[in-house]
Amino acid sequence: MLFVRRCPGCGEPARLICHNCEAKLRFLAVDQGASHELSRHRARVLGLDGFQAVFSYDPLVSRIILAAKNGGRRDVLVQLAGWLLVGPQTPSVAGSGFELDVVTWVPASRQQLRRRGYDQGYVLARAVGHRIGVRPCRLLGRSSREAQAGRSRADRLGGPHLRVRRPCPARVLLIDDVATTGASLARASEVLRSGGAQSVHAGVIAVVE
Repeated sequence: MLFVRRCPGCGEPARLICHNCEAKLRFLAVDQGASHELSRHRARVLGLDGFQAVFSYDPLVSRIILAAKNGGRRDVLVQLAGWLLVGPQTPSVAGSGFELDVVTWVPASRQQLRRRGYDQGYVLARAVGHRIGVRPCRLLGRSSREAQAGRSRADRLGGPHLRVRRPCPARVLLIDDVATTGASLARASEVLRSGGAQSVHAGVIAVVE
């Protein structure tokens, strides 16, 4: 049987995200006006030195991300990671005025790893690191088995149970797929700093506004 790749946004035959869906994507212009101030506010609230998101988590973006994660579409995740770097209306992580020692990610839960067979955060971080010439490194471990997705808002606000796996370099770029409450990023930043990081910037594919 011939395997036909389909667009994760609409299901039409396409190698990656099709042109029609791409044209409908709403990129966040975080380098302009109120959006920039909102991004800076999020960074302060989450204990980060910088925060950047490519998209708002609308229905189309949700379909694309979930189809990529649950369907094993590493190729789509790599495409999304490319937009995190050089989105058409988004400032490049590589050109955001800070230097990096390492790229890391919020690790998936054991439950997610069993279901999907891979860690989507690692795929994103590896793609970002490759593009900007900064090595990806797994700095964080996850003690809790339960994923953030599906938990109540009150439970999510506590964040996942993370730990450092090794001493952290000074300047860290933290990658995740979606920021909902921001608890995972806030907890990860706290733990990375406890392990030696002096600055933590975060980049996510989508943010729930």
